[in-house]
Amino acid sequence: MVASTLPLPPPQVPLMDNGGKPTQQGFEFLDRLQSLVKQLNAVTNIFDGLTATQATALLEVFTSAVKGLAPSSGGGTTKFLRADASWQVPPDTGMVFVSSVAAASGTTASITSIPVCKALFVAYRNLSHNDAGTQTLRFALSTNNGSSYGTPQNMLAGVITNAIVGHGILTLMRMDQTSAFIYQSSFSNLNGTSGVETGTSGTVNAIQFSWSAGSFDDAAGAFYAYTIP
Repeated sequence: MVASTLPLPPPQVPLMDNGGKPTQQGFEFLDRLQSLVKQLNAVTNIFDGLTATQATALLEVFTSAVKGLAPSSGGGTTKFLRADASWQVPPDTGMVFVSSVAAASGTTASITSIPVCKALFVAYRNLSHNDAGTQTLRFALSTNNGSSYGTPQNMLAGVITNAIVGHGILTLMRMDQTSAFIYQSSFSNLNGTSGVETGTSGTVNAIQFSWSAGSFDDAAGAFYAYTIP
């Protein structure tokens, strides 16, 4: 290792005698000085004649324990440098659209292939039913992508007639866990309700909507599903 400072003798030790010749201490100091010069030349020669690219190539990329250079980023403006010396796109923590389904006919409307997520939001608009009486809008969850569904859960605090057109948001939390799905709903005409569905055997990947009786009106709207990863 190259010394950071030249080792000098104590100031009271003369380097030259009265005749102008080096003393023993002077000879020792010159030897040290020559050794230091040789070390400096050796370090300098390593980079002598190298281009900036060649000199940089001699240095290593940093690790979790060693200082070093950052790896090539590959360009762009969306990636960040991680502690493992890799450039990665930040994880998407925002709302992601999954799918939608029309509710213009039939007794049920389903959205399948829902990815694992922490929360699911379902926006619904222009919903009504064709039954002559009053019905409750419901949903049911599936862990086998729609092959079967659990017990339907009410999305409304009350029932509505087929003359009412509804809009609202259904929120399901803890979608990435099993055996407990907390849900909340809101509706433009009636207050929402909340509850817990248990007894499932896996994470939810499909949801089905229906009325407690009858079917969706021919002029009914649609459901739109969004996830929070």
